[in-house]
Amino acid sequence: MENKEVIQLLKDSFELKRQTKYKHALELLYKALTICPENVEILSQVAELHVLLNNPTSACAIYERLLAQKPDDADILERLVNYYLGVFNYDKVKLVIEKFILAYPSESAYSVYLSAMNTMRCYERVVEIYNEKKLDSYHSEKLNKHYVIALVNLKLYKEALETLQYYSDKYSFDEEVQFYYALALYQLGKENEAYELLYPFTKNSESARTYNLCGEIELGRNKIESAINFFSIAVKLKSNGLYFYNLATAYFLNGQLEEAKNAYLKAISDSPDVDEYRYALAYLYYKQEELTKAKQILSQVLQRNSDFEAARLLQANILYDEDKYFFAEKELKQGNFSDSNEEYLVLLAKIYRALYKNELAAETYEKLLAISPQSMDYRFELARVYFDLQKYEKAARLVVSIIAEKPKYVNSYVLASKIYIKMFDFKNVLKTTNEALALDLNNEDSLYLKALAEIGLQMYDESINTAQKLLNYNPHKSEAYALLGACYMEKAEFDIALKYYEEAILVDSKNVDYFLNAANLLKKLGRNKEALRYLYVARSLKSDNKEIINRLIDIYIEEKDYKQALKLLRQNILSINEPERRKKAVSQFDEVALLYKTTVNPLKFLIWKLFKI
Repeated sequence: MENKEVIQLLKDSFELKRQTKYKHALELLYKALTICPENVEILSQVAELHVLLNNPTSACAIYERLLAQKPDDADILERLVNYYLGVFNYDKVKLVIEKFILAYPSESAYSVYLSAMNTMRCYERVVEIYNEKKLDSYHSEKLNKHYVIALVNLKLYKEALETLQYYSDKYSFDEEVQFYYALALYQLGKENEAYELLYPFTKNSESARTYNLCGEIELGRNKIESAINFFSIAVKLKSNGLYFYNLATAYFLNGQLEEAKNAYLKAISDSPDVDEYRYALAYLYYKQEELTKAKQILSQVLQRNSDFEAARLLQANILYDEDKYFFAEKELKQGNFSDSNEEYLVLLAKIYRALYKNELAAETYEKLLAISPQSMDYRFELARVYFDLQKYEKAARLVVSIIAEKPKYVNSYVLASKIYIKMFDFKNVLKTTNEALALDLNNEDSLYLKALAEIGLQMYDESINTAQKLLNYNPHKSEAYALLGACYMEKAEFDIALKYYEEAILVDSKNVDYFLNAANLLKKLGRNKEALRYLYVARSLKSDNKEIINRLIDIYIEEKDYKQALKLLRQNILSINEPERRKKAVSQFDEVALLYKTTVNPLKFLIWKLFKI
């Protein structure tokens, strides 16, 4: 009678469970337990219903009762362990499993043990137990699977592949194992093999990480549209910060910046403690030139993690782009960067250049060359710094080495020409400018430097021809007009020379030298009053220029405007501290004063002498 009643209660309970009426099903099972209180099957059903009703404490009590009745049952152990894992009671997990293993070691028990250790991320322990207990002797697919998972998580990819390849046929349909197999291959640079292994599962997989890894592989192979597709499926299956971050990165690389921004925001929302996701969003804002937003995010990141080098570098880059060079330097100094960090050194060198700290810039580029001695860019930039430091021989050696290795790099010839100009080596200037022009017929810098060298070699007609070519290419090049003016001045064709300097002034009305040269030509042509007008403009541009003042004095004396000449001479005397030069200036002043005396009546001269007015 009792057995029939229990059987009926079990049947009715099963039907209610099928209808998801778990509470009523549980009531019937408890009635059955009053009849058969130690029945393992009934207890198992009760525990399962407590799990379904989200009563973990009650489920655990039942599993513990079951395990007490059947202390060697690995299935009950697994259920109890899964409960403790679910409530993150890892200490209890270790206690229960290790006690069980000591008493009842078996393949099933070790499988529960290794699986739990992996869940708790105790990967070293999994490898240790597997090797110590020689679990490979079981030839168990489950044990080997747990072992491989631990190896991959410990980044022991080669060891994982050795195990996987040995048992590969047994795991061909196990998506989880194939995922770790593909991950190991991917991390070892075998992207194609990894993709071929994993792709078949994407036809009907429900695993977000499978799609995410396929996306990462495709992104690495620059198949961005395909990567976006995989990442999109991954985030639909599981809201995960990493998956959203990967999707955002793919969007970013595809130029879909708004989509990237939204995905980065979701990554941050899902994983607010991951600074890399915030940094990526800041970088996106930087690329969109929303610098205020970028700096706000970077400040938050650096407050949380002052050692985040990429964030500090980006912050310094933004300050550099805003021409805030001092603050950019200060930002870098706050970081703990290594002298082996190339990105840091490159930015630091640029900042030093902007701050005219060329000695420090040279030291920094020398460090970069020590890291990458074959770098053309570092050698070229160092040559430019040496040029600014007037270390022309050092600069020349570097540029020559670049030309030898990269003979079609026009900028090297241009820089070499500038260096040789400073060294007054005009023959080499002609050589390097001709080589540059052979590569780029209309290179402005080379045409200009060639014309300068031709003047230096007194090849005035050739220089005129070169300057005309430059003007044909760029009629707004004021330097070309000035070159022509200089050539015709040397040829004593002052009218033509004046015409070209006047053209130069029309193009660049702020260049003092053009006004000075035009005034000099006008003086040579006897047009002193016009020369004075040019000198007045020149002085308004650069009031303390000694040459302008001396030219004015000369013309005033020539025009017998001694009073104006004396006024400027007096200013000269007051600005000179060196005794010998001051003595000469005073002597000149006295000479002009005597001339002035001969041109005015004695009373007027006396008033000037007394009051200097």
